[in-house]
Amino acid sequence: ETGNVLPDKSTKPGGSVVYVADAGKFAYHMDSTLYGDWDVAGVPPAGIFMNADRTAILPDKLYLLGDAVYTGTGGSLRLLAYRHEVMSGEAYEALQDKDANTLYLIYEED
Repeated sequence: ETGNVLPDKSTKPGGSVVYVADAGKFAYHMDSTLYGDWDVAGVPPAGIFMNADRTAILPDKLYLLGDAVYTGTGGSLRLLAYRHEVMSGEAYEALQDKDANTLYLIYEED
């Protein structure tokens, strides 16, 4: 996402949390507006993603989006690993050529 992140706080439901690459932070996207802070029922709170001042992402955290894993190291999101499909634990164990530089996303069935 790109755009100007307002310092305002949104409480209006119906939006989604996005990463604004050019600002280097997360925002709540609602009605074509990017809010730098939010408190919306059913939406993860801003404190999970951002520092207390809402000026920067939390360092040294992993962020998951679909099959991609990003790291917050260095003040911005950087792609750490991507896999087209998450694989089962059994499929991982059966994989012959495991690469030591690849992070494999697996799931376990109960």
